[in-house]
Amino acid sequence: MRPRIMPDVASLEALANAGRALDSGAMRDRAVGMGAAQWMERGDVA
Repeated sequence: MRPRIMPDVASLEALANAGRALDSGAMRDRAVGMGAAQWMERGDVA
């Protein structure tokens, strides 16, 4: 067991990167969903 004095920088960076990826993915999915809803309202999508 290693001493837990200093935080593990690699795991902190991995967590931060995963959080950014989840945020950007959620934002992209929301934008795509809104775009699809608008297309369906206009009747562009069969």
